[in-house]
Amino acid sequence: MKALADHGELGAALTAIGGHCEAVLAEIATAGNDADALAAQLRDEGARSVVESWNELLKHIVSKSEECSHER
Repeated sequence: MKALADHGELGAALTAIGGHCEAVLAEIATAGNDADALAAQLRDEGARSVVESWNELLKHIVSKSEECSHER
């Protein structure tokens, strides 16, 4: 956030109806990309990342819990 405040630049916000998203999706398709497949890939990778992070958090909690148990 500080780096953005120091030298970043924000673009315009999307309008309530999504701005020019249809034109952007058309450009994506024209470039030979399947927007639906890309969305599915991003969804799957995002879900996998959340699960991995959650599992790492649980491992860390268990580890800290075991450390506390051994200190008693």
